[in-house]
Amino acid sequence: MSGSIGGPPGHGWLTTISRPFVLMRSRENTIYFASVNYALRFQESATSLVAPSGECQAYLPYGQAGVLVQDIIVEEATGLLAMRYAPDRYL
Repeated sequence: MSGSIGGPPGHGWLTTISRPFVLMRSRENTIYFASVNYALRFQESATSLVAPSGECQAYLPYGQAGVLVQDIIVEEATGLLAMRYAPDRYL
């Protein structure tokens, strides 16, 4: 689900600055990451769910009111990379 989904010119499902941060946050911590926004005509990011692999699993288009509902595979969210820095939190 990559590419442009509407919104201001040059914007995809997240702004060019926040998209890499959201993708890497899920990937580096091996977690699902939800980016949630309210629907405005020219919002700066879209409501989205990023899988632990860093891939956008689903999103709502810019300016579209709605609720994003997705099934997740809890076992994929291992916290593997985050565990290296604080293993006591993942016992």
